[in-house]
Amino acid sequence: MSNSCISWNPEQAYANSMCMILIIPTCLCHILFWIQVFSYKTLRHCSLIWIYNYLILDLISLFQVLLEYITRRSNLCGINSYSHNFLCVLEAYTNDYTTMVQSFALTLINIYR
Repeated sequence: MSNSCISWNPEQAYANSMCMILIIPTCLCHILFWIQVFSYKTLRHCSLIWIYNYLILDLISLFQVLLEYITRRSNLCGINSYSHNFLCVLEAYTNDYTTMVQSFALTLINIYR
């Protein structure tokens, strides 16, 4: 067992809870958008594939932030070192990777237009 805890200090916890006020409605809007895309065949065009790609990556980023928020707010103490290391690596690299792929998607959107 590890003695390290995964948590925020009180100031960071307050700031991130304020961010959740924005992130939760954003996730709901994304989900409603995808329900409309799957429901209406007229919204499924091949010319919109890069925009859909970007929106999928944006939704993945939002879920990554939600996962980070949940793990930090639950004060995970005493978890084994493998789980702790996995959560730290996931938190460190997922944001950078999705940001990089999103920039490529935005470039492809502009080229495809």
